[in-house]
Amino acid sequence: MTKGRPLFKFLAPLGLLALLLFTLACQGEIGAQGAKGDPGPKGDPGAQGIAGLKGDQGLLGPAGAKGDPGPQGVQGLVGPQGLVGPQGAAGAAGAAGKDAPIPPGGGVKSTITKVDIGADRKPVVTFSITDDKGLPLKISDLDGYPSFVLSYIKASDAGGTEYVAYTVGDATGANFIFNGQTKAPALAKVTGRPAYDTRAATIPPTVFPADHPQFKDLGKGSYTYTFTLALPETYDKNATHTIGGVVTRSTRAYVSNSILDFVPSGAPVTVTRQVVNTASCNQCHDPLALHGGTRRDTRLCVLCHTSQNVDPESGNSPEFKVMVHKIHSGRSLPSVLSDTPYYIVGFGQNVFDWSGVVWPQFGGTSGSTIGDVRTCTVCHGAPPKAGSDAATYPPVQFPSPTLSDADYAKLAPNADNWKTAPNAKACTACHDDVDPIAGVKHERQRADSCSRCHEPEGSEFGLSVVGAHTIPAKSKQLKGYKVEIVRITGAAPGQKPTVVFTAKDNSGAVVPKTAITNLSFNVKGATTDYTTAPTAALAKAAESAVLANIVDNGDGTYSYTLVNAIPADATGTWGIGIESRRQERIKGSKGADLTVNVNSYNPVAYVALTDEAAVPRRQVVATSKCNVCHGEIAFHGGSRRNTTEYCEFCHNPANVDNPAGVPAASGGPVGALPQSINFRFLIHRVHTGEELTRDYTIYRSLGSGIFNFNEILFPGDRRNCEKCHLPGTNLLPLPETIVNTVAPREPYSPLGPAASACLGCHDSQKAASHASTMTGPTTGEACTVCHGQGRDFSVTKVHNQPERAPAAKATLTARTIVDASYAAVPAEGWFWGVARIATGATEKTEDTASHGFAWVFYVVNGSAEITTDAGTKVLAAGQAAILPAGQAHTHRFAPYSEVLVFRPANKPFGEFHRGVKLYESSVLPLTVGQSYKVRVRELTLPPSTSITLTADFGYVIEGALAVTAADGKVTTKLASRAFGLPANTPQLLANAGDSLPVRLVVVDLH
Repeated sequence: MTKGRPLFKFLAPLGLLALLLFTLACQGEIGAQGAKGDPGPKGDPGAQGIAGLKGDQGLLGPAGAKGDPGPQGVQGLVGPQGLVGPQGAAGAAGAAGKDAPIPPGGGVKSTITKVDIGADRKPVVTFSITDDKGLPLKISDLDGYPSFVLSYIKASDAGGTEYVAYTVGDATGANFIFNGQTKAPALAKVTGRPAYDTRAATIPPTVFPADHPQFKDLGKGSYTYTFTLALPETYDKNATHTIGGVVTRSTRAYVSNSILDFVPSGAPVTVTRQVVNTASCNQCHDPLALHGGTRRDTRLCVLCHTSQNVDPESGNSPEFKVMVHKIHSGRSLPSVLSDTPYYIVGFGQNVFDWSGVVWPQFGGTSGSTIGDVRTCTVCHGAPPKAGSDAATYPPVQFPSPTLSDADYAKLAPNADNWKTAPNAKACTACHDDVDPIAGVKHERQRADSCSRCHEPEGSEFGLSVVGAHTIPAKSKQLKGYKVEIVRITGAAPGQKPTVVFTAKDNSGAVVPKTAITNLSFNVKGATTDYTTAPTAALAKAAESAVLANIVDNGDGTYSYTLVNAIPADATGTWGIGIESRRQERIKGSKGADLTVNVNSYNPVAYVALTDEAAVPRRQVVATSKCNVCHGEIAFHGGSRRNTTEYCEFCHNPANVDNPAGVPAASGGPVGALPQSINFRFLIHRVHTGEELTRDYTIYRSLGSGIFNFNEILFPGDRRNCEKCHLPGTNLLPLPETIVNTVAPREPYSPLGPAASACLGCHDSQKAASHASTMTGPTTGEACTVCHGQGRDFSVTKVHNQPERAPAAKATLTARTIVDASYAAVPAEGWFWGVARIATGATEKTEDTASHGFAWVFYVVNGSAEITTDAGTKVLAAGQAAILPAGQAHTHRFAPYSEVLVFRPANKPFGEFHRGVKLYESSVLPLTVGQSYKVRVRELTLPPSTSITLTADFGYVIEGALAVTAADGKVTTKLASRAFGLPANTPQLLANAGDSLPVRLVVVDLH
């Protein structure tokens, strides 16, 4: 119940009624009723009553007007199809249609089908050109008109046969530059030198791809070409003639050489001259591609490289059998050893100096001499082979042939000419200090009489052709030597393993213990990626056995217990390998005794320390693949022969070279940061060789101590990774167990697993910067994101040889970094001093006393901090700063940065900021008391560009730079080298490479 006022409202009317009754009770009787009064005013209406019940519905009214139509409903299902009606009458035949155009695909193939020689004696060659799928091409699809050369085979004056070219021309000698000196041609003119048939001039001149009157389109990719040349009236219609053609497409990305042998009389071809087949060359050259990549078949080469061919500039003979032997002998030529270089001057007066070529085959007395050219059958007389896809032990040189003997005989039917038809030209190409015709170092002979003494085969080291080319290490007199691991016991953490092994000759007979002259055991782990050895001293070496401690087990096996134990904390699987040698005495030249070191292949066994079962190191390459070019790998005196397993024991991610150990006789110790000798890094660098943009030198404490690989000429295409790699082993991602590579001399270190392989070939600063950017300090490399299989820039894709459009013409760029006041020259005798600082984080305070000259710092890569009273300045790569004389400062270099520090002065350099001195100039032509400005410029020279400038000195950051002095002398400067540019003397600086830019810094006072 509610309270208060609501109750009051209810009681108040009752009180009024009681008061009224009380009043009436107090009055008299009631009188008569009065007359009816007037009606009162109308009251307010009452509340509405409750609604009544609904009545019945009335009758339906008439229909209203028709409303608007509603929206369309959903379409119903399709009904079943009706019966097919009867076929109508056939219509009239339409007009004949045309073949739909089919755009040509990639590639180019050319085929010469026949040659007709009419009454005018002008050969007419019929040929076809198609893409790789056989679709016809037009001549306008090519880079230019096809070219043809025609030669015939005749009997040689020296015995045998030789080619003689019909298509010849005259060549005029011209001056050329060789080793920086301008040289006059040896011959003013050479007449009758082989060439391609000259197309006739037309009026008006025909410009490709306009039709040329000598070419006739037969349709569907077939054409004829009519020679300008008319054969001599007396040409031999019964001689074998050979025509060769060259066709290129897509800026020489596609090349085809077509060859046809024929006899003009129509008789069958019975006389051939095919001494070497291109397949043999392509074992190493992969592929053979000379003269701008347009000559790819030896059958074409021999048509121009005949005895008619002479190089007017050098006077040397480019005849095929002479030139090829000389090129491949290269550094071992007697003439080269006597300081007479062998070179040919080619197109554009470019000099091709072959004096540094090293034949990749191994030989010599111990099998360890690289460059032994006595391996004649690598090119002659044997079918080419290819390396296997899996290593075998002992490794087989050529386990899987690419051609059968029968097929090769068809391709090179005259391959045995090297031994069955010896001639003075071929022999004296290698033995170029001998002249049997003139009687120099040889009894005087006629040119065709070589075979009288030099029969094809005979005793080793004798006068026969085969015997005279016997390599001691491959002599059939050798019994041979083979070591194999039988078992290993005691291989556990902290224990000294015992290796049980056999030592036998090729017949299987046991080699006596006393005949073993060297035995070493290499122990490394873990096989995930070798980084650990029993001791620090053995990190780069094997444990030499004490021969007296070899135990003869009496069952044809030997045992040896290692002195050094496996580390107590070793885990996983470890590898143990052997290198061993014995000596044999054979009969050498003229029956003299010859001692040969016979080295075994390197057997490797794996032992599980903490793994449940032994896990061998992953196999990336096969020794047999190496041996396709190298014949038989035998490094380090011949003792390292199993590169796929054994070399990685020492050439692992943790190992570096030893600049401080270079012998004093070679200028050691060398003040350079150590360099990685990790196998994947080293092998890529070595085989990139002359295409490297930076110096690659390995320093050791043995031998000369200094081994530079920048002159190595790799004859193949390095993008063909499976030339060395087993299928797929070069692809990303790499196994997660691979560790980083220590490489202090590189732009950054350590290198991630992928970078340690990729930067082996791609050695530029930009490539290193890219790899470094994609490597996190804790997350590792992100290479797989872009370069993994299936990605846009996968390893497979970027290493293919794509069709390339002509590169746009690039221009050089120059950037001035510093051009500021330096100082007044206080005294005569100023000269430049330049050093390079490449070190870890270092801090040093220079006070005013030791900082008497202004210095300039330029950061090549990394960064540097320089702090003075004015504050700290951070220099990034490509930036420089001047520190005035007498200004105390502190400098700090980021780890593995590379900074140039230089200054002109007339006092000794002293410590030189702990840098390695690179260059010291001669006295500068400066005026005492005059103030100068120092200018630092960075230049980038794209391929085929040059600049003439005046400076004082330069430093090559990356690439190869050719510097031409005022006297015309040309020198090549490689990366990481500082060099002088004589003050006030203009110099020509040119890109010395053919595909990569050159970056350099030049500095001068002005």
